[in-house]
Amino acid sequence: MRPSTAWVAIAFAGLAACSGSSNSNAGPDSGALAESGGSPSSNDSGIAPTTNGDDADRGASVADAGDGPSGSTAEAALEATAGTEGDARDVGASDTAAGDAPGTTSDGGASSFRCNPDPGMGSDVSLPGPYAPPPETRRGAGVPSGAVLPSATQTSTYNSTIFGYAFEYQIYVPAQYDAKRPAALMVFHDGVSLYRGARPTNWNPGGQAKFLADVVLDNLIAAGDIPVSIGLFIEPTGRRADEYDSPDDKFPRFLTDEIIPDVILSKYSIVRDPQAWASIGWSSGGIVSFRAAWYKNSFFQKVIGANASWPNVMGRGTNYIDVVKNAPAKPLRIVLLSGTNDAGGWRMTNMAMVAAQRAKGNATRYVDGTGPHFPPTEAAADLPNALRWLWQGCR
Repeated sequence: MRPSTAWVAIAFAGLAACSGSSNSNAGPDSGALAESGGSPSSNDSGIAPTTNGDDADRGASVADAGDGPSGSTAEAALEATAGTEGDARDVGASDTAAGDAPGTTSDGGASSFRCNPDPGMGSDVSLPGPYAPPPETRRGAGVPSGAVLPSATQTSTYNSTIFGYAFEYQIYVPAQYDAKRPAALMVFHDGVSLYRGARPTNWNPGGQAKFLADVVLDNLIAAGDIPVSIGLFIEPTGRRADEYDSPDDKFPRFLTDEIIPDVILSKYSIVRDPQAWASIGWSSGGIVSFRAAWYKNSFFQKVIGANASWPNVMGRGTNYIDVVKNAPAKPLRIVLLSGTNDAGGWRMTNMAMVAAQRAKGNATRYVDGTGPHFPPTEAAADLPNALRWLWQGCR
């Protein structure tokens, strides 16, 4: 069902109170649980970063035996390179332009990738709790396992010039990947700890939120529910709040100018269509997911922002809802999620962003539930269906 008129009215009525003030809710992105004081490249888990310092070789390690079927297409693809098209800047003619026309590349060439979703402005989903891990987090019978690189228990590191320090990451390569057929790309923020579920965090104590996104991707790709996709799982550092909530294009530039060209486009065949690139995150990760598509719209036009922390950015002086309302339309397909037990101000601002996106003609799926902000059990329960909707009609 659609949000009632009263919901939307409440959403807009509360914006003034949130705008320009710091967030006092003790959520994962503020207060006691903020990533203050941590070193930028700290790693407090049992997952060991690889010590390979050569950017050109990152992500090229063969997964260990438990990561994928022996001799799988995914493993064979690790030796394939797909860097003949140049770097990510080739995807669109301009970093700030509205993006290439669907199904074309920046040089005007035809692409085999097409998205033909159902028409309309999206849907509204009621998802009351309690929440359990969805069945897609358990690999189905006969579903091949993709490879997680460098391994399920190790991360690679990328030294960013833009930030001046290193980020950990993992790469997911589905068993169906074939270098002769370009794949879509999904970037997951809080990727290693939360979306792969490979380490505990302050906002997922005990691992209650079972995203297990690599297994979800295995199942959805095998079922034909989403296109064959490479996954880039990037972990923030101890400066997560600054990396994710700063209202600027710094992290988006890190994605399109550094890590994606160096560790993805140099090794894998990726569709050069912004409708084939998705940015996915929870809480402040939902903010950086939006920022990637807003500032680099000629690269990313698909977004999942679960419990997106719009009030945190308002506390830094920018109301992205007003920005969207007052700026020329940018093509997006977006999923937002919140609920009655989300952090204070989160539900109304997410609903206001839904209204702003639809007013610009962008299909937006809004999920309204009863889950808390953290652990993000509601977001984890919805991930498979969020991905199905996001990639609807894309082949």
